[in-house]
Amino acid sequence: MAEMARAEASEIEAAKKGDWGWQVVYSKRGSNYGDMVSFQFSLELPLWGEQRQDPQIAAKRKEAERIASEREEVLRRHREEIDAQLAEREELTRKLDRLKSSATPLADERVALATAAYESGRGDLGAVLVARRERAELKLRAIDLEAQQYALRAKLNYYVAEQR
Repeated sequence: MAEMARAEASEIEAAKKGDWGWQVVYSKRGSNYGDMVSFQFSLELPLWGEQRQDPQIAAKRKEAERIASEREEVLRRHREEIDAQLAEREELTRKLDRLKSSATPLADERVALATAAYESGRGDLGAVLVARRERAELKLRAIDLEAQQYALRAKLNYYVAEQR
């Protein structure tokens, strides 16, 4: 669209300059009439260009600038959105790594301790069930974080493909 606006401005600028042409035509007419030769000369005088073409040229140039600035704005918004999604993906990766590296082993250890205490007769079954439920909730949280990561990857792939 910007290139089209620039081309229209160039076309208007070309109309601002004078143009001339000539034409010769030979016509063979019927037997009752003689042959005819005609000569035509045309001259286009661009009068009052400051009042006619200059405002049109300025308008087309402003339109081209507006289109270019809109394009830059769209690109800037795309870059911001991609950067925000990359930051969110990085945060999800950190949360998932922290969950898998520290919280999950601790939950496994709690389940093992509660089970050992129950088997030795010093703990009750409720503590074992609570520890297992907490471990299951942590695993579900990890699955949820992975699902969010995959969703962000899909969005990023869409934006990257859209940019091309």
